[in-house]
Amino acid sequence: MSSWDGTINVNIGDEGYTLRPSFDALMEFEDLTGVSVIQAHEDFTNGKFSLKIAAAAIWAGIRGHNIYTQNPKLDSAEFSFRVLGEKIRRYGFDKVQLEVIKFLAYAVLPHDKVVELEASDEATEEKKSTV
Repeated sequence: MSSWDGTINVNIGDEGYTLRPSFDALMEFEDLTGVSVIQAHEDFTNGKFSLKIAAAAIWAGIRGHNIYTQNPKLDSAEFSFRVLGEKIRRYGFDKVQLEVIKFLAYAVLPHDKVVELEASDEATEEKKSTV
């Protein structure tokens, strides 16, 4: 589920995180993976999934959101890329794929398209809740 500002919420086990595809997050993603966000988006939409890419997208998104919220828990030694990757592996890679695809899509789309997608998602959610 996302909100109006282009963020994506993801649950990994019993913990929830917010991903923000900010410029800083995208640069961190590319530094971690050596893959451009555009290429990663194309790969994921064509069914080429990678645990490293998924973990890097979630990690970078969390870090991107953390810049705005300054959550000290996310800057601690106990929370690292490897720790997050292990959490994802244990929780199930398949359970976070949609959020990864959304993060990568939001990263490459212009803001007005993200707003359209979010409005569509909200309408779908409202429709589900009334059924």
